[in-house]
Amino acid sequence: MSISISSFFAFSAYRNEAMTRHAAGVIFDFSKQAISIDELQSFRTTLTQKNAHDAFKRLAAGEIVNPTEGRAATHMRERDLAHTSRHDALRATAEHIARSGIETVVSVGIGGSDLGLRLADDVFQASGLKQRVQLRFCTGLDPVEWLQAVDGLNPAKTAFVLASKSFSTLETLTTGDRAKHWLRSHATTHMYAATSSPARARAYGIADGNIVAFDESVGGRYSVWSAVNLPLRVAYGNAPVDAMLAGAHGVDQLVLNDQQFDTSPYISALSRHFNRNSINITNNVIVPYSWAFRKLAEYLQQLVMESNGKRVSTSGAPIATDPCSAIWGTVGTAAQHAYFQWLHQHPVGAAVEIIAVKPSSDVGSKALFENAVAQSRALAFGLEPDANDALGDYKRTTGNRPNTFIGLPDVSPRTLGALLAHYEASVFIEALLNDINPFDQYGVEYGKLLAKELACRNDNSRFDSSTKALLEWANAH
Repeated sequence: MSISISSFFAFSAYRNEAMTRHAAGVIFDFSKQAISIDELQSFRTTLTQKNAHDAFKRLAAGEIVNPTEGRAATHMRERDLAHTSRHDALRATAEHIARSGIETVVSVGIGGSDLGLRLADDVFQASGLKQRVQLRFCTGLDPVEWLQAVDGLNPAKTAFVLASKSFSTLETLTTGDRAKHWLRSHATTHMYAATSSPARARAYGIADGNIVAFDESVGGRYSVWSAVNLPLRVAYGNAPVDAMLAGAHGVDQLVLNDQQFDTSPYISALSRHFNRNSINITNNVIVPYSWAFRKLAEYLQQLVMESNGKRVSTSGAPIATDPCSAIWGTVGTAAQHAYFQWLHQHPVGAAVEIIAVKPSSDVGSKALFENAVAQSRALAFGLEPDANDALGDYKRTTGNRPNTFIGLPDVSPRTLGALLAHYEASVFIEALLNDINPFDQYGVEYGKLLAKELACRNDNSRFDSSTKALLEWANAH
């Protein structure tokens, strides 16, 4: 790496001030990123040429922004405070379930129909909210997960919400079949669906009044803003979910009003793009120093990598840039005892995003925040041991590891909404920079089709020797 993060601070007393942004009470400190002020301005020129501000307005207005599928992407509209009445039927359904004697609601979904809800559930609980109806999750095909999801539950007091945009998802319908059998006589009244395909839900056996619909233009990885959040509303009430939507809407408005490309999502996107394409740092590690946000990296993996993990531009031509970081990470401080050795001393390393909550008077809360700040500094500036230290070469850390520090004012539904909207906007900006469509995901489809082919195979002769051997091993008695 030819640049030096420490030199930015040495040459400018205003580096921190110039590279810090605020949104909905969240502080974003980009000062220890590797991008310079001049390079940011150069990228802003590119965004002007690509009409980025108009692109955001088209996105918010519900115009077609997904050219390969000919669709809008209306997740921002789902949280638009001017149109919250669109969720009235959803709110009413949640209240009906919560007041009907149901003691547990099981959320059945996968990918976007699961990850956002689990993250929100963790944050809601950590914020001090109490569940009025117990919430459990079941993602997919594994019978062990199913048995754990229903362990100790009473069919007469349990409801299932099947979330599937197409209502054809293998994992969701397989779990749905198990739920039908387990519920027995209660299946007709205790099964609900959140879908953009109500006809398929009805054909599956879900009662008309138990179906909450959302627009097909809401992408799977944006499902948490839509009727898919029904289980959260049942468990916690409507107010916390509406607060989460309001937090996201606040950030949406900041971005829509930003014609200078200077808000946190723009700096975040430009920093990641620079790291990959200028200094060859392709990993972006998410480390939340908050147990409530322990599933954030998993959520962002889908949001970022399914959106921008593409090989061709919107015109179908191969792209010349690297459009997407590899996203991974775990909760701090546990991460420090796992892969931080690699982060500090690997020859290339990774960019890091450290998320921490403003500390309370609790000693552990203070220690978490202090560790987060310490690691941010150590990654950026490194350690030069004493010249007389015989182990100096082993202890030396070169620093220069680009990192962003995100400070959350609290653990709350509103702050969660703001944080997720920040990341969503940054993903869209990176897609604009690389001229790709962030709203389709054709890369995942072939594997699904092949799995169906294997399930109904009569002749394995066309498969390679490895595939045939694995199938023969699985079926050997």
